[in-house]
Amino acid sequence: KRKNESLTGLAYQVLEMGAVPLGYEEIVLLDGVEYNEVFYEEYIGYEFIANSEFEIIYLTKEEQKIIDEVVVKFQYFTTKEIIKYMHEEEAYKNTKPMEMISYEYAKELSI
Repeated sequence: KRKNESLTGLAYQVLEMGAVPLGYEEIVLLDGVEYNEVFYEEYIGYEFIANSEFEIIYLTKEEQKIIDEVVVKFQYFTTKEIIKYMHEEEAYKNTKPMEMISYEYAKELSI
């Protein structure tokens, strides 16, 4: 929202459970990525686990602060609450299923 672009470089598409990073299936295969599978109704999602040895070297202090704010906002949300929250975003509502979400909606994000 603040930078009008992705901090991670990921692009998102509209899926039934919300905005999902394109290629999310490959993220879990990357070296060093630890995760738990999370089952929600008939879906399987991923809960990423922080690695204690992980070093942030590619993000600016401002970008780190933005990510920290997002984590604080959603850290206690349940899967159901996150799905509901996402479905209320204009970016999600105004993009057709399976289409990529345009970053033109970034300024309208409710967070």
